[in-house]
Amino acid sequence: MSKLGHVLATLPTLVLLAAVAACAGTSGPAASDPTPAAAPTADDAARAFVAYAGGDGAGTDVPWGDSVRFSIAGEQVAQLSPDFAARREGWVRCPGAVTEYEGRRCPVSGLNPVRALIQEGGQPRLETDAPETVGCSTYRLPWEGAGTVWIRPDEDHRDCVTDFAIAVATDGDGAIVAVDLALSGP
Repeated sequence: MSKLGHVLATLPTLVLLAAVAACAGTSGPAASDPTPAAAPTADDAARAFVAYAGGDGAGTDVPWGDSVRFSIAGEQVAQLSPDFAARREGWVRCPGAVTEYEGRRCPVSGLNPVRALIQEGGQPRLETDAPETVGCSTYRLPWEGAGTVWIRPDEDHRDCVTDFAIAVATDGDGAIVAVDLALSGP
């Protein structure tokens, strides 16, 4: 085969290699490209909820789902849109037709226990296991499933009157889809 014949025979391969080389820099992530952000976790969502409830964060900073089920002691009291969940008054409710819940005049707030704890020098804790008790009362799981984090007071602030558990459930994208408030009472 002549030199010209050899060049002509290998020309399609050379063109293909040149095309692949030219695209290599644009088709995949470059070494300098930032790593994609990890999806938010249930802990991330619960921390945002704590900041909002405690007064250090805006309700708009919380990753709300398309709809948020709010319950008190397992009884649904509201279905909140993300806009309404971001407003403090959306969390002021009462279970059923009662005038009092666990020694507190209704309505009660799903946010105030966290704020009161912080004002008293306590620290909210995130727990991944459901509590067996809240104060002196047996705790009943509001729902089953993964993606739930409980916001609890630190050990020094748990007693039969002031203990609480706020269950925060998230979907697969880390957005809050349900919140349940359980208070301890006298």
